[in-house]
Amino acid sequence: MILDEKQKKHLLEHINKVWKDPVVCSICKGTKWDLADKIFELREFNGGSLVIGKNSIIPVIPIICRKCGKTHFISAINTGLIDSNDSKEKDTKKE
Repeated sequence: MILDEKQKKHLLEHINKVWKDPVVCSICKGTKWDLADKIFELREFNGGSLVIGKNSIIPVIPIICRKCGKTHFISAINTGLIDSNDSKEKDTKKE
């Protein structure tokens, strides 16, 4: 899901509120990060099979170190960009 301008602003405000000090990368000690403008899904592993519907999905936004690529994930639910019930409602409608 691509974030619109209002969502991007909300996300930046959230990040600035929770990351008080400059975050130093634990791998390369870099301090410059890129914030994705999309929400991605982490899916529950099901033995290599793609299961649509009744499996766990965590909506996340990647934050990537510019120097080495180490990636942190921020919960799109905790940021307030997604309601925790949204994905459950969509899965139910598909069945």
